[in-house]
Formats: sequence, structure tokens, C-alpha cells
Amino acid sequence: MLDKRINSLDYFVPGLEASNDNETVKNRKLRFISDALVFCMEESEKLYWPGLNNEERKIKCAEVVSEIDKIVADFGNNADRTLAQSTLNDIKNNLKSNSNSALTKVQEDLRYLVSKYLDSHGISENEFADFNTIEK
Repeated sequence: MLDKRINSLDYFVPGLEASNDNETVKNRKLRFISDALVFCMEESEKLYWPGLNNEERKIKCAEVVSEIDKIVADFGNNADRTLAQSTLNDIKNNLKSNSNSALTKVQEDLRYLVSKYLDSHGISENEFADFNTIEK
């Protein structure tokens, strides 16, 4: 799970300030959403691998939903959070399906959710792209 891949977990806890003076709140948000997006994309793809049994599928599905819940919880205001919760519900429904079209819809919804998350924190798509280029 994403939590195990990160040394400092405080950067994604809503309301916490940056973990050190060199890290801005914006960078903290960028790192959080970038890591969460990568995790959710990778793990949602694994749900559609052949040979995955129902128990493994349920566990992977729960991990993806848990990460998305963290994104939803960190939305700036209630209106944005309500929209994000609706998108999360769509993702949950599509994760139950075992088709390629469902995977495509999950990934589209994840990209949409990230876009709305960035908007809710006043971060442009270009800043997100630049951050990911620098971090990689």
C-alpha cells in the first residue's frame, strides 16, 4: 500500500502544515496527489489481470478505494468533496466490473478526480506536470 512506500506520512494528512521549512504546502499536496495517482492507476490495472481470484481482487479493490478516500478527504471545501465522493462512488461501481471498458472508465475518473483536486487547492495542471517531471 502507498503508506508503506513513504517515509514521511504527515504530508497527506489534511490540515497539517509542511513537514519542514524547505517543503511548501503546495509541494506536499503535489507529492501526495502524484503518489496516490500512480498507486491507484497501477493497482486498478492489476484488478484486470487474468488469474486474479475473487479474494485477491477484493483486497486490491479495497486498497484502491482506501487511497481514493484519502484524496476525497483532502478536498478543500464541501462542494468539491461532495463531487469527489460522487466520483469515488462511480469508481467503486466500475471496480466491481471485470471488463476493459470498466478499467478505462476507472482511469478516466481517477484523472478527473486529480484534476478537481488540483483545482480545489489552486494548483495548475502545468505545475502538476512540472512537479512530476522534476520528481521522476
